[in-house]
Amino acid sequence: MNAVTGRLPGRNAEFWPIAGLTAVAMLTLFTLFRRSINWDEYWFLSQVNELAQHRLTRPLQTIHTRLFAWLTHVPGNDIDALIAGRLGMFACLMVVAAAIVGIATRFAGRNAALFAALAYLSGGYVFQHGYSFRVDPLATAMLMSALWALLALRLSAVRIIGIAFLIGLAAMVTIKVVLYAPVFAGVMWLRWNEAGRSRDEALRIIGTGLAAAAWFGLIFLYHRHDLAQAYEGAASNVLRTSAGYMFQMVPRFYWPMVLKAATTAPVLTLMILAFPFVLRRHAGSAAEKVALAGFFAPLATLLFYHNTAAYYYTFMLAPVSVAVAVVVPYALHRFRAPALAGVLAVNPLAVWVAEPQPSLPAQRTIAVAAKQLFPQPIGYFDKMAMLPSLAKHNMFMTKWGIDLYRTHEVPGLAETMAREAVPLVVENNEIFTQALRGIDNQYRVYRDEDIAVLRQNYVHFWGPFWLAGRDVPAGVEPVRFDLAVPGTYTVQQAPLVLDGVEHQPGAVVALARGSHVIGGGRKAEARLIWGNNLRAPSYAAPTGDLFIDF
Repeated sequence: MNAVTGRLPGRNAEFWPIAGLTAVAMLTLFTLFRRSINWDEYWFLSQVNELAQHRLTRPLQTIHTRLFAWLTHVPGNDIDALIAGRLGMFACLMVVAAAIVGIATRFAGRNAALFAALAYLSGGYVFQHGYSFRVDPLATAMLMSALWALLALRLSAVRIIGIAFLIGLAAMVTIKVVLYAPVFAGVMWLRWNEAGRSRDEALRIIGTGLAAAAWFGLIFLYHRHDLAQAYEGAASNVLRTSAGYMFQMVPRFYWPMVLKAATTAPVLTLMILAFPFVLRRHAGSAAEKVALAGFFAPLATLLFYHNTAAYYYTFMLAPVSVAVAVVVPYALHRFRAPALAGVLAVNPLAVWVAEPQPSLPAQRTIAVAAKQLFPQPIGYFDKMAMLPSLAKHNMFMTKWGIDLYRTHEVPGLAETMAREAVPLVVENNEIFTQALRGIDNQYRVYRDEDIAVLRQNYVHFWGPFWLAGRDVPAGVEPVRFDLAVPGTYTVQQAPLVLDGVEHQPGAVVALARGSHVIGGGRKAEARLIWGNNLRAPSYAAPTGDLFIDF
């Protein structure tokens, strides 16, 4: 036994955190293929398709559409494209972990840095959302790489250009890069002090900032030049609404997520709580302590940044994990490295086991049905762009989207239908269940005119799909109606006299937007439905929840 244990790595050996990192990375990669798609992932893939279909109009916070344009060529359906996108974000997550190691080594040594990266990757929300197809992993990888380079490299002209490019591109990815301002300020303060506060180093630092701004402008102009229906002021409008919404007191419904983030990353939480006390005892220079405090500062955004949902922690915790690396030597002084690495590595496994049953199979069934029924990008309404390959014509109905709708900053459904043909509604949220069925006023969001146009122009077709159409009861009186969705319609179930012309079941007619009359003397109930003899899928529609909670 002694001979065997004698061959095991020592209590401070790097083997243990590296083994933990490998295990967590493999488990993360495994769950990437199985975890339910989140609302935002659909939305960001829909933007990629908007660019490919020449429908994208928003130049800010959409540069990811060019970086991931290849997703539109992934074989299969939207779920397959999202899984491929997740693989790209997983690669970004690995870059973030490497950057944490590289940066934290500067402050606490390589062994502690490896544990800091392990604590980051094993945290519950990072484990669950670090590979989600949204911009957080992408922007985090760019910013953390830039910070790593700023700390590790001498600022030559070429390196300044490269670092500035990463910062400028990250700013095009998301406006919330401003939340890293204290981190960059701390690192630049450290560089300047370690260079003896020289004039040349100050000019290099200022030059990096100016070059980043220049890169941002150049990338913006490149991205904007061929967008559809671009108009003067579009970018400033996105910036205004985004900036005005992001800095608010965090809503109460996000506070339970803070508690869950803490309880599903207990070791990292304890390290965060210990950091202020350890920082006072840190042996580094005053400038180094300022830099560490800058890395820790994004934690305070939980108090004032509005959108601190589960996926935000991938972005926010990356620099914080660098800061708490200085706590690791104290932890290793009390606990052996194998025990600490083991606890961190087991944590995501416990989070995964406790998760609800994934709804990915149901989501895939809907994606398969959508591709079968609608091979071309027809227009539709839903909450979050659940059919990314099609053309969503309403706002993403987050709290922000609902607020914009209520203040008339985005068009309503009736207004949109007056200028666009929208033959499909996807009932994937209580908002649409209430509007289409009128079941529960608790979820009433849409105005009366929008609810009326939905109920008068759509009929249930399959699963969550409602198609433009009308159920016509038997009767002797003519039925007059206003059609808001022009296009091809099919007569079903019984003959109809439409605008004076009789049509048998299966007949296909072209109807314009506006008033139409269905003649009287109908002996049986009939249906007029959008499309050329569309047939519902032969397989059953999924039942139950289409999404799992954060």
